[in-house]
Amino acid sequence: MISRNPGNDDRSMCLRELISQMMAKKKHREFIELNFGALVYAVAEILERDCLATFMNWDDPIFQVTYSFYTLRHMYPNAARLYIEYSFRLSAEAQSKNLLEKRCGVLATAIGLVQMSEDEEVKFDLIGTVPEPPSRSNEPLIRQMYRVDMPSSHKKSEYKVVVKKKKEQIEGKLIDLSFLRQEHLKAEARLALAQKYETYSVPPDDPEEIVSQSIKYKLYDMAFSMIISYKLEPYELLEAVTFECLMMDHEEQELRNEVEFRLNKADDVLGEVTKELRRAKVSLETEKPDWVLENRAFLVYTDDYTLKPYWMVLYGYLTFCLQINPGDSNLLRTVTYKSLEYSKPLPDWLLELHVNHHLGDLLACFIEFDELEYAFDALDKFLANQMKDVQKNQENSTLPIPFTIVDQLLAYAELEKRPIDIKQKAQTTRTKITNLMKLYSNMVKTAQLSY
Repeated sequence: MISRNPGNDDRSMCLRELISQMMAKKKHREFIELNFGALVYAVAEILERDCLATFMNWDDPIFQVTYSFYTLRHMYPNAARLYIEYSFRLSAEAQSKNLLEKRCGVLATAIGLVQMSEDEEVKFDLIGTVPEPPSRSNEPLIRQMYRVDMPSSHKKSEYKVVVKKKKEQIEGKLIDLSFLRQEHLKAEARLALAQKYETYSVPPDDPEEIVSQSIKYKLYDMAFSMIISYKLEPYELLEAVTFECLMMDHEEQELRNEVEFRLNKADDVLGEVTKELRRAKVSLETEKPDWVLENRAFLVYTDDYTLKPYWMVLYGYLTFCLQINPGDSNLLRTVTYKSLEYSKPLPDWLLELHVNHHLGDLLACFIEFDELEYAFDALDKFLANQMKDVQKNQENSTLPIPFTIVDQLLAYAELEKRPIDIKQKAQTTRTKITNLMKLYSNMVKTAQLSY
């Protein structure tokens, strides 16, 4: 009957009254399933104006009703745009746990809706946005980014999300899947922090602060996800996880020493005491700290190394970081420094990884901490592998020997104050390098004569 009304104003007034009455009576399902025919877009405009109204509470069912209205009619770009606006609306409210949880769900739904859009080039544009928020402002970040003077029909809103084609010129900030995923990840991280806080406190909004807080509460996977998504430096995370691993090694060794001592004392004692001590010895190898069980998203399983569960967490982070930026020597140096700082020997996997990627950097670390024996052991293994490579590949071999740092190591080891065994190792290493260079030179000369 409404569609037969010839007057646009009367028709809009009737639609608005219908929507108002059905919302008031909570006839949400019945309203969504009504066949509006050609009036679908008119109904959508009324619903969205209600969603944009500032007097509407963030948990009002009008948002869910409008979303369902769109999705039932396969209008996925419109539903995505609505939920993007809704997520920004939620970001301007007081950030409680319930609200953060709601915003996570809204952003996740918006991501799914964008992926479901038939037109893959559909993007969204925030009209009137500025490139960057003003610095040193007391206003919330979201209001800095999305403030805009709207036309009269949208005076009650602070932003407007408009569907754009990818090729069209963007007036404000482009919203694509990458942007939505970043926002969703940040919302999840803030929610995780809110759940960890012992007292009510608003989680930070800045990505770097979120990473620092996540590390503090041992939410390492969340911190690493933020680092990857926002392209932040991972050194603070690597240092923190390395420290936890070293502490676990130390505590495990202390407990094992205590158990061994008790077992030795109980050799001649039979009964439950001995059984209990033996059970304690086994439990040291099976129990894992909570943070290891909670941070398993980036584990990398490998047959090359045998790693304890907590070292596997660190190995996973290092592996991903080295894949992204293999030339960053500070990644492995951060972990090595932390181990040497506490006078702990490097795990075999870390030693091999550092040798394969940045031998010179590893030797420099050992020299700085005066661990010359470790330095010569690592260098000797490297030279042995290089000798095999030259014998196999002959003149096609490459010799990535860091001669500058090796010369520094040899000179440092041959000082008068050094023990005899260190000086002998220096002389042996010098001889090995000389023999390796002679072998390679002979291979090159032989290859040249054969041409």
